[in-house]
Amino acid sequence: MTTQPGTAKRESEWSPQEKLEFITEAMSCSEKDLGALLRRRGVHEATYQQWRQAALTGLTGAEKASTMSRKERREQQRRVRKLERELRRKDKALAETAALLVLQKKLPSILGVEEKSTLQSSE
Repeated sequence: MTTQPGTAKRESEWSPQEKLEFITEAMSCSEKDLGALLRRRGVHEATYQQWRQAALTGLTGAEKASTMSRKERREQQRRVRKLERELRRKDKALAETAALLVLQKKLPSILGVEEKSTLQSSE
């Protein structure tokens, strides 16, 4: 993006892509060349510093977000393992209870005892 003198863009007219390209170009300049670049592009030094800081903060924030997501992922994996252990424990308990119910129903026929209904005992 080249701007002719007197046709500098306002800060709000710069796209993020243009700002990033400008910051990259400005960071590769010497201090003397930086002043000339700022004048040529019509960007105030404070604006450049603000854009530069925002870009660096964005990069730092992305690294932190990546780190947090790894921590969150580890925490989720721990939670999944814990829930799977709990599910296996409950499945075993359910299977044991089902086996006891089946045995309870079959026990009278195995022993040859007739099952008394609860209605007969209440009469």
